[in-house]
Amino acid sequence: MDVRDPPAIMAAVDQALKEFGKIDILINCAAGNFLCPASSLSFNAFKTVMDIDTLGTFNVSHVLYKKFFRIGRERKKKIETSMREDHQSTASCTLAPGDGAHNLGMCPE
Repeated sequence: MDVRDPPAIMAAVDQALKEFGKIDILINCAAGNFLCPASSLSFNAFKTVMDIDTLGTFNVSHVLYKKFFRIGRERKKKIETSMREDHQSTASCTLAPGDGAHNLGMCPE
């Protein structure tokens, strides 16, 4: 499933609900990375990382909320990324999308 494609996400959520009847947890773990210094990234490469990591996190969370969680189920919401604490990587473009995903998780309904 491409997390940049809301109709594909909707179809995947519908299929999961059809197959399992409910969804108890969402783990956003899609990521796009280029293992290079930021100075070597093209504008398009950075946009791709942001589209997958940040917008993809929003897209999947939004679809799941609208299609399932909003219907009155008790839920706890928290979005976190593993790249926030003491992370050093040759994939220098990972911190911005990680912070974006983290901040999305702090938003009120």
